[in-house]
Amino acid sequence: MARNRMDLHELETFVATMVASWKIPGLALGIGSIDKNLIEIYHGKLDDDPHHLVNHDSVFCVASIGKFVVALAVLQLHEQGVIDIDAPIVSYLPELHLPDKKEHEITVTMLLNHRSGLPDFTLKEYVELLHEPKMDWKTYVNLHPVTISSPGVQFKYSNLGYDILGMIIQEVTHMPFTTYMKTVLEQLSMHHSYFSKPTDKNHLAMPYVRIPALTISKTYPYNAFDAPSSFMHTTIRDMLNLYRNIDKIISKSTFQQMTTSHSNRSYPPFYEATGLGINIGHFEQEVVFSHGGMGFGFSGFYMMFPTRDISAVVLLNEESFAHHHLAHAMAHVITNTPLQQPRVSWIIKIADIFHQSGLQQAIQYARMMVADPQSTYEIDPYDLMNLIYQMIVAEEQTTAKAFLDLYLDLYPDDEEALDIKSVFNF
Repeated sequence: MARNRMDLHELETFVATMVASWKIPGLALGIGSIDKNLIEIYHGKLDDDPHHLVNHDSVFCVASIGKFVVALAVLQLHEQGVIDIDAPIVSYLPELHLPDKKEHEITVTMLLNHRSGLPDFTLKEYVELLHEPKMDWKTYVNLHPVTISSPGVQFKYSNLGYDILGMIIQEVTHMPFTTYMKTVLEQLSMHHSYFSKPTDKNHLAMPYVRIPALTISKTYPYNAFDAPSSFMHTTIRDMLNLYRNIDKIISKSTFQQMTTSHSNRSYPPFYEATGLGINIGHFEQEVVFSHGGMGFGFSGFYMMFPTRDISAVVLLNEESFAHHHLAHAMAHVITNTPLQQPRVSWIIKIADIFHQSGLQQAIQYARMMVADPQSTYEIDPYDLMNLIYQMIVAEEQTTAKAFLDLYLDLYPDDEEALDIKSVFNF
C-alpha cells in the first residue's frame, strides 16, 4: 500500500544496515527533485586511509552509467545537424573497417540502442585493456578480429559500440573525446565530472575487489579507448544535477525519442526495454528510466522518475549486487512503498571464511550453503561468477581457478564458466 510521503529516515536505516551486513567499504547515495536535493547519504571510506571518508566531494567511477551522458552528447550533435543518427557509421569513420563491410550497414542509432550486432568485450579482452592503457581501435582490431551478427536485428549489449560512438564524437567535433565531453558535462552543471583519467587522488574513491577478501585493486582501472562506455567519473551532487539540466542539451521531443523503446528486454522492473542510451521500466506502475554500472571494483545505479521529476543515484567502491538492492530501496522510497531488507549475498560469508580460515574452508562452506534449503544467505550463482571475475582481473589466478572449479562442481553446464576455464587454461 502506498504511503503519503517519502520516509527518508527509513532509507537511512536501510542503507546503514546494508553497509554493515554487506561490508561495503564506501557508499554515496542521493535523491533529488527538480529544484533541490532531498537526501544525501554517505558511508565509509575512499581508500585504506581512515581519514579519507566518503562525502559530497567524493568522486566515483560510474562504469556504464556514463553511456547515458555519451548518448545525450550524440543526440545534441544530431539536433545541431553535425551527426545524422540514421547514417552509417562509415560516414564519420571512413577508416573503420569491419568484417563483411558491416560498417556500411551499422548506423549511429544502432550503436546507441545496442542493435549494431557488435560484440561486447570478453573478460580476457578487458584484462588486456587494463594492462594496455594506450590501446586504440586499430590495435584492438588487429588483436581481436570482430565478429558481427546481423545489424539492426536484435538487442546485443556492446561496450565496444559506445567506444565507437566516442570515436565519432571525436571525429566530428575535431576535439579529443574527453575534452569535448567536459564541455557537455559543464552544460549539465556536472562541474566535478570527467571522462579522463583521474589525476587528483584527494577525493577519489579507490576500487575495492573481493579476492575474496576486500582489497584495493593493484592498479587503478582506466583505458582511454574504453572511456566512452566505462570510465565517467562523477559525484553524487553532479549526478543529481544531470536530470535537472537535460533540457539544456536536447529538446523534449528528442528526450522522448531517447526514452522510447527500441528493444524489449523483459527484465522488470528496470529493464523492460532499452531506448537510446537508457533503460525503460516501471516500478510500482510508474515509468522509470535508468542505467546501472558495474565493473573494475565499482558499482552504481542511476534512475529518473519523470512523472515525479525526481532522480536518484547510488555509487559504491566495491563490486557486488548490493547496488541492485539499494536501487530498489531508493525506488520504494520514491514511490512511497514499504522497504524490505534483502538477504545478504553468500559471497560476503564466503569472503569472511576465506579471510579467517583459508581457501579450502571457504569452498567447503560454500557447498554447505548451496545444500542448505534453510540458508539465510542469498545463493545467486552470478554473484559467485562475478567474484571469480574480480579474482582474475586482480591476477589472483590460483584462487580464481579454485573457485571456478567450485562453480563448475555446483553448476556443471554453465557455458560462461566453461568458456572462462578454456580461455584462461584453468
